[in-house]
Amino acid sequence: MELRYEGQAIDPALRLRTHRQARSSNSHLNYWLRKTQWSMIPLEQDPPDLDEAEIRWIQKMRKQGARLLNITNGGNTRPSGYHHSAETRTKIKDTLMGRPGHPQSTATCTKISVAKKGHLVSAATRAKIRAALTGHRHTPEARAKMSATRRARQHSSA
Repeated sequence: MELRYEGQAIDPALRLRTHRQARSSNSHLNYWLRKTQWSMIPLEQDPPDLDEAEIRWIQKMRKQGARLLNITNGGNTRPSGYHHSAETRTKIKDTLMGRPGHPQSTATCTKISVAKKGHLVSAATRAKIRAALTGHRHTPEARAKMSATRRARQHSSA
């Protein structure tokens, strides 16, 4: 049996579910867990420092030639690897701007905000609308339909 991942967990079952549901940032590990038959082996029980123990075990296993799927050296460290320059990050941001899941530019957000708020209606126009709608009654059919719709919305949100 080959050791492929070394990790720390206070609740191993919860940690495993997190990986299986692909909530962790290590997509290689998530894929491997889903496609491979594997077993979990505790290497150490209740160490005084979980981070230190994880770092120590990862170092030891890598020295022995284990092909670990860990993306860090253990502990609460950030992933090692390539880091984009500030200029490159700006270019990536500008390229993705406005795509689904990515923020809009400030100018675009302002335009959207103005459009959603609509245009201002003068007091004279509001008075005309009020006069036109005063005394207006919905037909019994329309009222029944609106009532049914309102009841359906209340039941679906409850």
